[in-house]
This record gives sequence, structure tokens and C-alpha cells, in this order.
Amino acid sequence: MGRKTGVTPAQTRAELVEAAARVFGLKGYDGASIADITDEAGLSLGSVYTHFQSKAELFVAVVREYGRQDYLDLTGLERTADVADISTLVGDVIEFLTPAGTSFASRPPADAPILVEAIMASKRDPEVSDLITTWILEVEGLIASAIASDQESGAVDSGVDAAALARFTTFVDLGARLAGVMDLPAVNEDGWSALINHLIASIRNPPPA
Repeated sequence: MGRKTGVTPAQTRAELVEAAARVFGLKGYDGASIADITDEAGLSLGSVYTHFQSKAELFVAVVREYGRQDYLDLTGLERTADVADISTLVGDVIEFLTPAGTSFASRPPADAPILVEAIMASKRDPEVSDLITTWILEVEGLIASAIASDQESGAVDSGVDAAALARFTTFVDLGARLAGVMDLPAVNEDGWSALINHLIASIRNPPPA
């Protein structure tokens, strides 16, 4: 089977990327084959090479299409259209970090599969590495800006290093995802929530008397 009747080349490419995202998410980059992807899409092997030179190029297309949103979903930012929407969702950094942080104890193993594959691939693929770095710095920048804004209003301790706290959220964020993939035993959710709330309280200025 080649390109489907009545379907444009752009639509065929989109179907391949969508099918590849499912297959890469299920089998990983190394476990997925071009045949797996074309079977999933209901297309021929030739249809892939009309649009992509290799499996690696197809994977980069998948990361571009789905990886950023995987990362935003993982950070608790859910479905967002652009940076302005993200900035609005971050808003008050305390209100953003508390529910985002407490949710990390219960991330399911299937969460953000493309992001995890992209992290693993970033070591060997500079283009994937650049994409992930851009997404992480984008979100870190917004979190740091929200922290600085809350410091100006007096809600957050002015002694907190905004960039350091934003990077700490990245470490917790990605660590939670990788721990899920490794199938580590779950920690007590109440204990985890208490810890996150304690950490958040440590950066919050007490309300005026």
C-alpha cells in the first residue's frame, strides 16, 4: 500500500508522524522499526522514504511534534498553545509549584513516553538535544520570572535564587519521569505531599501580621 487515495502528501506525512509517535512510545526508539510504523499507519515502506531519509529523521519529526507538549504535560502545564498561555498558567509560582510537585509521586509509567525517548536519544543526536534544551530553558525562564515577580510582591523570600529554584524543579520533574520508567517502588503520597509543602513553605514569606 502506498499513499492513500485522496490523501495529500502533507496528510500522509502527518499520519506517519502520528503513527511513529505511538510506536516509539510503545517500543522505544531502538525497538521500533520502519515496518512497525508503516503497519501502524497503514502505509507502505516507500511512503516513509518519500518524506524521511531515515528512522532517525522520522524520530526528530515526532519529537518536534509531540515532545514539547509531553514536557509541558509533565511539568503540570497541560495543553497550551503558546508561551503566553504557559506564562498565564504559571502565574503565582507558589500556586503552580505546589500541585505540580505533589503530583510527581503518582506519575504513571506511560506518562510522556516521547520525552523519555528523546532524553535518551539526545546524547547521540544534537538536534534532539537542542530541542529538549530549548523546551527546558523556556519553562525554567517562565518559572524564574514568576518567582522574581512573587519576590517583588513580597510573597516569596527575596533571598531565594530564582534560577536555582527553577532548575531544581527541572531536576524533580525529569527525575520523577525517569523513576516511573524504572518502575521504582512508589513512595507514600501523603509523605511526599508533606515534603513538597514543607519545601514550598520554606520559600514563602509569612503573611504580614
